[in-house]
Amino acid sequence: MQTADITQMLIKSAVDLVSVENTSWQYIAGRLALIDLYKEASNNR
Repeated sequence: MQTADITQMLIKSAVDLVSVENTSWQYIAGRLALIDLYKEASNNR
């Protein structure tokens, strides 16, 4: 399993955990998505 696959699974898991009671997971999912975006952008340079 590659790092990109693991990152995508982490993002999906964090999004699935977002609920009315646990809104903090949205920030974790967003941060993971941002890290993934930065990594993809750096690979395309």
